[in-house]
Amino acid sequence: MESTLNTHVVAGANVQASGLSDGMMIATLGGDLTANVTGGATLTDPNMRVSNIIATDVQASNGVIHAIDKVLLE
Repeated sequence: MESTLNTHVVAGANVQASGLSDGMMIATLGGDLTANVTGGATLTDPNMRVSNIIATDVQASNGVIHAIDKVLLE
């Protein structure tokens, strides 16, 4: 379960939605994700599972949160 949770965490970055681009590789604690923004913002995990980003730029005390609609797996 820890590896699944780690796939949802990016260390040392506070990336706003405006900083995402098509094909952008995002290194999480659990593996790399690919961001795409054309046609709706999505994240794709190494298993090609696509999650839609449904809320962006929720600022927390320890970083920024982008809510997604699926669990990402490594």
